[in-house]
Amino acid sequence: MDKICCFAGHSDIYNKDNIYQKLLSATEELILKEGVNVFRVGNYGDFDALSAKAVRALKDRYPN
Repeated sequence: MDKICCFAGHSDIYNKDNIYQKLLSATEELILKEGVNVFRVGNYGDFDALSAKAVRALKDRYPN
């Protein structure tokens, strides 16, 4: 059974580097500790773009 994570956030992010690192860390933790294997990301604004970037970066390490 799939475990799903959905991202929701603001359209404008001002500290993008810091937020991206936190998203990357939290996303990896969800994969490793919670077994999340499906991520849903919107297509509007900065938070969605950063979330998608984090998921794509981790997809290379965790292809399943």
